[in-house]
Amino acid sequence: MLGGAAGSSGGVRVVVEIGGEGRAKAIQLAIEYDPQPPFDSGHVSKASAATKVAAAALLSKDSAKPANLKATTMLAWEQALTAVRSRRRKRQPDLSAT
Repeated sequence: MLGGAAGSSGGVRVVVEIGGEGRAKAIQLAIEYDPQPPFDSGHVSKASAATKVAAAALLSKDSAKPANLKATTMLAWEQALTAVRSRRRKRQPDLSAT
């Protein structure tokens, strides 16, 4: 493993030592780490029900913080504006050809 994958695997292994296998699986699912992870729970289709619940709990704790809510809202607005601008560009006739 190289780069980020090696760091992620190492991080998951550290979490096992500190917080246990259940917490490590939940974190692995939350970050969707699934190249060849230490646990086979890096995607919702592979995670157990307990891992899904733990990941949702971890994510909800972080997402309820004001800074994260603001960042999420700004990202959603930026994506919406980009989509609208893209549609407008597609509808505008090409006047350079005349």
